[in-house]
Amino acid sequence: MAVLLWIFLCLISRSLQPSWGSVNSSPALRDFGILQGAVQKHLTPVYLPEEAFAYLALYLYQRQPSDEKLLGDPEWQIFFLSRQVVEQFFF
Repeated sequence: MAVLLWIFLCLISRSLQPSWGSVNSSPALRDFGILQGAVQKHLTPVYLPEEAFAYLALYLYQRQPSDEKLLGDPEWQIFFLSRQVVEQFFF
């Protein structure tokens, strides 16, 4: 998880430089299971257990008791969950 956090910080802050310099990062990201695909690369979905989703949903609902705002809360993006995926979790 620390690797994901570091990559996220590198992506949002262009001033940070990866420690491997100019080396192609794709093999390293693939080795850690973060990146998938040979030609068209994409991030591996983060696994979120149902229990963790339920706890997070309860926390967010207590913070903002609105069904509509709960589904679209930006906190879900931490786990790369779109609104549609959040709705599916509730079913």
